[in-house]
Amino acid sequence: MKTLRSAPLVLVAAAIVACAEVQTTDPPRDAGRDVMRDAIAADIVAQDGAVNDVGVVDALPADASCASFEAMASVARLPLDVIAIVDSSDSFDRPRNAISSTLAANLTSALDRAMVDYRVIVVGGAISAPPPTMPPRYFYIRQGIGSGGLLGQIPSYLRLALRHLRPDALKAVVVFTDDGSGVGSRSNFYTGMNAPDLAAAFGTMGMRRYILHGVAGLAANSPPTTPWPPPAPVVTTRCSGFNANPAAELQLLAKETNGYRFPLCNFANYSSLFDAVAAQAIAGVRLPCEFAYPMLSDGRTPDIFYARATLTLSGGMTSTLMPVRDEASCGSGGFYLVRGAGGGDAGTDAGASGGDRVRLCPSTCMQVQADERAMVGFRFECPPG
Repeated sequence: MKTLRSAPLVLVAAAIVACAEVQTTDPPRDAGRDVMRDAIAADIVAQDGAVNDVGVVDALPADASCASFEAMASVARLPLDVIAIVDSSDSFDRPRNAISSTLAANLTSALDRAMVDYRVIVVGGAISAPPPTMPPRYFYIRQGIGSGGLLGQIPSYLRLALRHLRPDALKAVVVFTDDGSGVGSRSNFYTGMNAPDLAAAFGTMGMRRYILHGVAGLAANSPPTTPWPPPAPVVTTRCSGFNANPAAELQLLAKETNGYRFPLCNFANYSSLFDAVAAQAIAGVRLPCEFAYPMLSDGRTPDIFYARATLTLSGGMTSTLMPVRDEASCGSGGFYLVRGAGGGDAGTDAGASGGDRVRLCPSTCMQVQADERAMVGFRFECPPG
């Protein structure tokens, strides 16, 4: 068995031969089923989108339309890497203490509860690490960090963390600064992020794979436990209780990357910030309910018309899902084929391609995404005759 990794969902397919004899020519088919299958194929519309992981079955018989086999698909989240960049100056002790007391209690505990495969990398001033876990989830990189020209320096700080980052992980960057000397221009940040090594890990302007959150001397939202959301305008007034500036350029950078903004002075409520970052990250790594259509090692695929699916939830409850023509035909649930770039007649070996995807109907998708342990098993039956 071979798996090609290209995007978030993992389809693991195993050949289970169920026919006593494997025919070497196309078997006779029921005419009524052919009409329905052709209708399904005719009405599938090509759609754009990334191709998810492809399960390649190496051991099926020559005629895939007759061979019965099973393919299991589990809803697996993307991994998440959280990088906190923290001022290391002596005047930053109070924020660092607040980070230390809430990082594990809020951010990492929320990710643990959601069963997200995460890592936390802190770059800069000394932070107390959460309790050790296996495999290691927490990394600390001691680095002198000040606020002067910070935005232009962030790419170099992220480069220090590269050895701990996973290529396929979504990145959440949380920047803490008092903006004492001016954080500089966000154009310097973007220029630095264009470096090939950083672009490979964080994506490009057109396909960004990170969200940046800014914590600086801006005034609090109402209520003060609520971070400023991306659509809210830049906050120009300062928070009280700590000598810090609003860092307008950092705020704009957070807005542009869909990140939150939070007052540095609000030490008692850092837990609210980490809760919000965790909730956004969990939603970001939740996968869409689709995956690549299984294929044989020679590029052929089975016939989706003869597929049946079994949805198994974490409590052991099972239900049978049937193929439908398209989303409009979903009704109470099921699945359908979305044609990719391959062209041809979907539902036949010649038509399905590595770009074709099986997509769960909306109501079925809601069930699957609400249950991290949900499993969807597909069985492709031998046609009658």
